[in-house]
Parts: sequence; structure tokens; C-alpha cells
Amino acid sequence: MHPGALSFVSGHAIITFAIAGLLALVLPRRWAMVAFVLAGLNAVARVYLGAHNPLDVVGGAAVGLAIAAVLDLVLDVARDRASSRPERTPRRRTGPPELEKQGPPSAGQRGCQQDQRVQHPPQAAPGWLTDTGPGLGWGSTS
Repeated sequence: MHPGALSFVSGHAIITFAIAGLLALVLPRRWAMVAFVLAGLNAVARVYLGAHNPLDVVGGAAVGLAIAAVLDLVLDVARDRASSRPERTPRRRTGPPELEKQGPPSAGQRGCQQDQRVQHPPQAAPGWLTDTGPGLGWGSTS
């Protein structure tokens, strides 16, 4: 900051917080927080670089949020968001009430039992896989 220069309020803070305030009306909460974090980082950078005093960016943030509120009143941004989003209804279970209280079905209730599995007869392993097979010395004592 130059000595004797006027720096109140920060124009950068006004713009970034006004944009973040408007985005908060139309974006999901997670992305709205990202917008405000970026606006806050911009304000911190202005102080760090010496372009403004901390009170300058706080004043700019307040003016920016006030501008966002006035624009919302004039343009009705929040109403437009509410009308464009489909209304969410809670999911309902479609099963009978008895099953809802019991929890997930067990293996017997699903008709899947262990003894009904297909059993294959054991087959002899090839000679090279057994202990007595010739060749590579696997399992042999010689």
C-alpha cells in the first residue's frame, strides 16, 4: 500500500464475495463452500501482498455479500434454483411390513443352501504336479 493512498474497500473482495454469494444460491452446499474459500483466499492474498489492510477486505466482503443479496432480491435467483430442481421424495420400501422389521433374508429364506451346490468328483492330478512324478524334483528327496 502506498502511504496516503486510499484503499478502503477492496474491489477484489467485493467482486469475489458477490460472485460467491450468488453461486451459493445456485450450487450445492459443497461447491458453495469452495466458492467462499476461494473468495477468502483472494482476500487473504490482498492483505499478504500489501494492497489492503485487513479491514479493507472485510469491508469489501460485506459490500460484496450485500450486492449478492440485492441481486437475489431483484433477480430472484434462489426461486429459479428451487423451480429447476426436481423435488426429492423419501424412498419407501415396497415389501410387506413383516419383512421390513426382520432385516435381510438368511440363506435358507433365499432358497440357497450349501448342500445343493454342484459337487464334482475328484480328478487325479497330472504326473508333473504330484510328489512321485519324474523330472523337476518337486517334492522328491533325491
